[in-house]
Amino acid sequence: MTAEGALFPVSQTFDTTGMLGTMSASISWGDGTQTAGQITTQPPAQKLSVKFDYSFDTGGFFSSPARRALLSTAVDAVLVQLTDDLAEIRPSGTNTWTATTLHPSTNAPISIPNLQVNANELIVYVGSQNFNSSQIGLGGPGGFQGAGSQAWLNTLGSRGQAGALASSPTDFGPWGGVMSFSSTANWYFGTDPSAIGSGQFDFLSIASHEFMHVLGFGTSGSWNNLVSGNQFTGANARAAYDPGGNPLLSTDRGHWAPGTTDGGGGAIMTPALRAGVRDNVTPLDMAALDDIGWQRGTTSVVVTGNHVYGDNRSYPVAVALTGSRLGQQNRQMTATITNAAPVMTLVGEQRVIAGQRLQITNVASISDAGFNVPTASPPTTETFAYTLSWGDGSPAVQGDLTIDRVGQSGLPTLASFDRGHTFTTPGTYTASVTVSDDDGGSASGTFRVVVEAATQLSASIDRASIAENAGNNAAILTVSRPQSVAAAALTVTLLSSDISEATVPASVVLAAGQTTAQVAITAVDDNLLDGSQFLTITASAPGIASATVPLTVTDFETLTATFSTDSIREDAGPAATTLTIARSNTDTSLPLAVTVSGNDPARIDLPNLITIPAGAQQVVVPVVPIDDTIAQPPLLLQYQFTAAGYQAAAGAITVLGDESQSFQNPEDQFDVDGNQQIEPLDALRVLIFIGRNGSGTLTSQSPTDGLFVDVNGDGDATPLDALLVLIEISRRQRAIAPPPLI
Repeated sequence: MTAEGALFPVSQTFDTTGMLGTMSASISWGDGTQTAGQITTQPPAQKLSVKFDYSFDTGGFFSSPARRALLSTAVDAVLVQLTDDLAEIRPSGTNTWTATTLHPSTNAPISIPNLQVNANELIVYVGSQNFNSSQIGLGGPGGFQGAGSQAWLNTLGSRGQAGALASSPTDFGPWGGVMSFSSTANWYFGTDPSAIGSGQFDFLSIASHEFMHVLGFGTSGSWNNLVSGNQFTGANARAAYDPGGNPLLSTDRGHWAPGTTDGGGGAIMTPALRAGVRDNVTPLDMAALDDIGWQRGTTSVVVTGNHVYGDNRSYPVAVALTGSRLGQQNRQMTATITNAAPVMTLVGEQRVIAGQRLQITNVASISDAGFNVPTASPPTTETFAYTLSWGDGSPAVQGDLTIDRVGQSGLPTLASFDRGHTFTTPGTYTASVTVSDDDGGSASGTFRVVVEAATQLSASIDRASIAENAGNNAAILTVSRPQSVAAAALTVTLLSSDISEATVPASVVLAAGQTTAQVAITAVDDNLLDGSQFLTITASAPGIASATVPLTVTDFETLTATFSTDSIREDAGPAATTLTIARSNTDTSLPLAVTVSGNDPARIDLPNLITIPAGAQQVVVPVVPIDDTIAQPPLLLQYQFTAAGYQAAAGAITVLGDESQSFQNPEDQFDVDGNQQIEPLDALRVLIFIGRNGSGTLTSQSPTDGLFVDVNGDGDATPLDALLVLIEISRRQRAIAPPPLI
């Protein structure tokens, strides 16, 4: 027997008698899987061949190429096993001969003078006829008449098979013969035996039968010498005969007795083959050819294979051997697979402080050779359970192991379990574990737990809360231990209860003699609108009680507001500029209402409340300017955008008027006093205006006294306007100056 997870070997020897072509094998393992079988050695190549002569097929029975191909298959199924060396028949000079046989379509005698037959070749004349009886086939070897040398006559009578020339022949070497088939029978000319109709005769079976007669089965002197009464006394046939002893013959002494079987199937050389079935050439049939002088080659092949079963049970195994041209054999066997117990690895010695929970990862880990077999019927699943006793008098605990790796062929199933326990009293305890699989296999073991009296770590943070966007060094954690336990170095494990909000280093080392150490706490921005979050930082170390300190992480989510342009003309229309308001958080399942302040509804139409839809990170709204008829200088509008739980955003845009400004001369922007002259006085008037009213933006209330002091049209009165006048005066004077003399 083989255990689950181990290789189950298959080795089956098949006799390929009656099969033809390249052999292939498949093995169905009974668990829903199938693989190709390995064949150690293919049968030897065919040595002998038949040349069919259709010249006497006057009825056209073999006009179909498919029938001719099937005839070749039937004959090759016999010849492939024979390894004789047949001499050629090549008449020349005084060495002449005439082959004699029956006409395959009339049964009349025919003669073929000086027929040439190649070495290792047989010539068979084939055709069809109406037998006017229940007979459906005829076959036999040909005869001859010859003249010439004794060696020539010996060749004609034996083709090199010395035993054929003996007074009591022990061998047979024909030149060929004849095969004839019923022209009126209900034939099946296919290759699939399952398609034979109940009233049809399988042509392939009948053709193989008749060809056996051509080879001397029941038709040769060497056959007759082995017939004794109604028994055939050949040694090979006697060894192959299932009931034992000499095989029984039919009344004509040229066939096996009716009903003769071999290996559970019908022998092909009984007097009448059955309709509706295919009978293949059997080892018993071929053993008779061996007895009458034909030499047989190796007919056995070995099919091997290996398979790994994932679970214990009995599986039906089917091995199939198939010939590429003809034949299939099937073998059934049972694979009995036993259970393999899990192999357990236990955790090592544990140390813990009394009253402090001991949490163990992988208390026990197991490796099991079995694995799930979902293709089996019914499917199988590997499961494992444990029983754990802590050894302190508390009740034993039970549970299922977690599958850490699903096994497969060559890869064991891995499983483990975690467990925790609180020991209340210092001491040394022996914990025991038993792990079992679903089929009763188990493994047991123990490990030691040392429980010590409690000594306390302490921990503190320099602030009660941090903002989630504070980044590195958001706060400082201080870890301390009593001086009484500071003699040796101690590695303190640090753990944040919520690493999506704040993280700490995995550990900090207190050197020998050191009682205090500090580490930085890093804030983590989770980009969620989740309000303030409350977590704890825990410091723990072997042999000392742990310490926990609380920390609040406040939310920090922002709004951004962006105008698509820095300025907008009041006549630009509703599609010229947009405002994009975005939120920083990634959880956007709810809509967000954003309040807008700082708007001037007389200059821009912008809602006081803008909503970012649910599921959206941002919203884009049009900025619509108000087009009035009032000449006004550019106006910078500054906005505030606020929403609950978010940092406010700011944005600004300048509104530009489209009316001509009354502060700039429409006829000539440099003519400040409107007297149609550009002169230094214009620049002086600008400076006087600035001296009285100050430099800055002009409004409808500015006391310009009819002066056009905004030379550059930017809505402001500044010294730049006066400078532009002086520059223009200089430019115009150069333009009207006469050209220089040459």
